[in-house]
Amino acid sequence: MTEIQRKRIQLERRLAAVQSDLAMLKASCPHEAVKRTANSDTGNWCAADDRYWTACECLDCGKHWTEWK
Repeated sequence: MTEIQRKRIQLERRLAAVQSDLAMLKASCPHEAVKRTANSDTGNWCAADDRYWTACECLDCGKHWTEWK
């Protein structure tokens, strides 16, 4: 195994640990500071195809999600 391969593996392991920590943080966050942006896709020839949703972002933990209407 080359030195570059060793370093890559070490960095990938550290990255996986940090990503796991971030996922746990986002899961435990109460999402009290949420920025909501209303969106729509309207004007379709069939009104039944119109869609409305809210894009949400927690300003504390950075989680993004969509709420459909």
